[in-house]
Amino acid sequence: INGELYMDTACVTGLEGSAKRRTPCGFYYVYMKQRERDLKGEIDPETGEPSYVSHVSYWMPFYYGYGLHDASWRGSFGGSIYLYSGSHGCINLPTSAAATLYENIEAGCPVLCFY
Repeated sequence: INGELYMDTACVTGLEGSAKRRTPCGFYYVYMKQRERDLKGEIDPETGEPSYVSHVSYWMPFYYGYGLHDASWRGSFGGSIYLYSGSHGCINLPTSAAATLYENIEAGCPVLCFY
């Protein structure tokens, strides 16, 4: 806020080594904020069902279906988790960090993703 670091948190990004699950590099903007959303994976052509459904409390998308959100199903964040248990490309945050971020940003907030 006002050019100062407001928060710092561990996260989990997309699965390294998987082109389909890697977090996209680039400069983006949060284009909306939404509470209580079900995120759905690709549709399985055989069953017609999504490959996964994950409920999130804080959703802040920045590029197509990629966004920042809480991930209550994760037991830990940070370190090398993205190498063996990365996300489907989103940036997974601890619930408390996602809540803080959600309450302190607006649509239009810049997001820079890089490796």
